[in-house]
Amino acid sequence: MILAVDAGNSNIVLGCMEGLEIRHTLRLKTDRAMSAAGYTVTLQAALAQAGFSVAGFEGGILSSVVAAVTEPLRQVVGKTAKTTLPLCIDQPETIGADLIAAAEGALAQYAPPLVLIDMGTATTFSVLDKSGAFLGGAIAPGVQLGAEALTQRTGLPMTELSAPQSPLSHSTTDCLRSGIIYGAAAMVDGVLDRLETALGTPVTTIATGGLARCVIPHCRRPVTLDDQLLLRGLAVMYRREMT
Repeated sequence: MILAVDAGNSNIVLGCMEGLEIRHTLRLKTDRAMSAAGYTVTLQAALAQAGFSVAGFEGGILSSVVAAVTEPLRQVVGKTAKTTLPLCIDQPETIGADLIAAAEGALAQYAPPLVLIDMGTATTFSVLDKSGAFLGGAIAPGVQLGAEALTQRTGLPMTELSAPQSPLSHSTTDCLRSGIIYGAAAMVDGVLDRLETALGTPVTTIATGGLARCVIPHCRRPVTLDDQLLLRGLAVMYRREMT
């Protein structure tokens, strides 16, 4: 068993992996001020509470998009993720480690060409061509981020991120929910149409991230939900490093 660690802007996700299968996941708040010693104690305590001993892991691998926590976590986890995917974009060193890990995980499960949607703090679209090369994509504000900006700038009440039964709403609260969720779904459909046109071939679309389950069911295009993309990709990269 290995420990796959995905450090994002809001949360750190721990995946206890047997091969490419996730046995258990844990979620911690990202703390940019915490030291390596602090993360050692925190990770060990979280794993112990879930019934896992550090001695039961053969190793670990890290993906991080937060510079302040990358080195402290690397000292705890060990390996940082490295990819062999062709990165066909300008300045490939600027690609988020999470996008690369998700691409690795998708290619282990699905046939390209692919568009991968990660709906977290930002909503990202990653395009993989028929050979599996990473071509780029698009980045939009995340659903939660957009909702918070709207309510802060207008004074409208914050609402839960779930869609009302109809996009035609009759109260301020439901109008907000409708605009946020159905609007995000329409954005996904529209961006996918344009990315597919740019690529010149039909694509398979996979979505992951905390808000995908709120939005994707309201899309008109077929999109597969897969919450295991990133952790699966980290396991793929770990095994490659060890062989």
